[in-house]
Amino acid sequence: MQNKKILLISPYFAPSSAVGPKRSIKLALAIQKYGWEPYVITMKTACYNDIDPSLEMPELSKISITRVPCGSLWNHGKIWRKAKPGLPLLFAKICRALDKFTTPIRPIDDYFPWSFMATAKAVKLVKDNSIDLVWASVPYWSGMHLAYRTWKRTGVPYILDFRDVRRNQEISKLSAQDRRIIRLESKAIENAAGITYVAPKQIEALNSTHKKSKQMPSKLVYNWVKNFQSRQDSHSGFDNPTIIYGGSLYSGTRKIDGFFEALSKLKTHNKNNEHKVQFRHFGLDNEIGMIKSLSVKYGIDDIVFPSGLITSQKLAAYSHKSDILLLVVGHNTGNVEHANAIPAKLYDYFGAKRPILVLGPKDCEAGNIVQKTNRGIAVDDDDPIGIEKAIKLLLEGKTETGSVDLSDDAISEFSEKTVVTGFVSFIESICN
Repeated sequence: MQNKKILLISPYFAPSSAVGPKRSIKLALAIQKYGWEPYVITMKTACYNDIDPSLEMPELSKISITRVPCGSLWNHGKIWRKAKPGLPLLFAKICRALDKFTTPIRPIDDYFPWSFMATAKAVKLVKDNSIDLVWASVPYWSGMHLAYRTWKRTGVPYILDFRDVRRNQEISKLSAQDRRIIRLESKAIENAAGITYVAPKQIEALNSTHKKSKQMPSKLVYNWVKNFQSRQDSHSGFDNPTIIYGGSLYSGTRKIDGFFEALSKLKTHNKNNEHKVQFRHFGLDNEIGMIKSLSVKYGIDDIVFPSGLITSQKLAAYSHKSDILLLVVGHNTGNVEHANAIPAKLYDYFGAKRPILVLGPKDCEAGNIVQKTNRGIAVDDDDPIGIEKAIKLLLEGKTETGSVDLSDDAISEFSEKTVVTGFVSFIESICN
């Protein structure tokens, strides 16, 4: 039987190091096993803010990837921060100033006018290859807009895949730009063939903002575990017990003060123990100063080691060697829903088969999953005593209810086979 064909719209894709394209990349690789041939349309690599060379996988070379420049002052305003001294730096500062000055009037998002520039190529891809379905990663709003524009010109149905969902707020309290996005989102949802989302409570938030979404076919499609060979013993690959966190703290939206206070208490209570627990953070360069300041404040700068972002391949290797993997969940801010979202790195952590410590708002979705699977412990991020207790338990291979379960069976609900099979069944029902 001839494969069906799907066009994946993702402004960022490999080899971008951003977290957004992780789902798109995994889907492009996985869906081929289920009778679907993927095509990808994305931005030019030069439009990506950061590159992860380890994502330039040979498997991706077999997939048709169309790259269109974004033509965006707002997007390149970020990239130009890395300009070299002299005229390039002067030009970068001028562009950055224009970026800040014009952001309030930006029609869609940082990538505008990419959705307009990419429309002709997306339409050509659909027509030339007899594409059966279009799938767009949201946010990015430009990706959603491109899916809508492609449908208007071809009639080929599209699915909107929501990685993040905005919380319902009074329209009058939103910025002009947010109101524009809400209108665009509403139009795109109204004409979509279906909706997928990554965390259980996201559909409630979506329905409260867009009444039309209640009438749409929808399905919860978790991210999934892409396993790599991993140990299941309790011994660290480091000289001292090591906790690792890889990723951004979003300038304090994800809070770690309670964690640092817990490390301080742990250090004090174990001052005669030669094996000190250490924390290694691989994050954004502009957050290193914040980490160092906090470590000095709590007197633990000798056991906290912040550094810049590393490739996903290196982070996987470090995760594999760790004693505890730290997952920090953000708090809801404005109309952005963080607590009920599930950070994509949770599934990378599952694949590493190490105990997980989740810090965030009470009853956050990621914490519920980790505790349900006995993969680790979730603690309120403002409870240093509880965090210290959790660290001690996890170092002993225990949770609050028993032993840490590092088996594949514990996370079978999030396996590639389970999740992607369900996704394929859903999209085939849309196409039939």
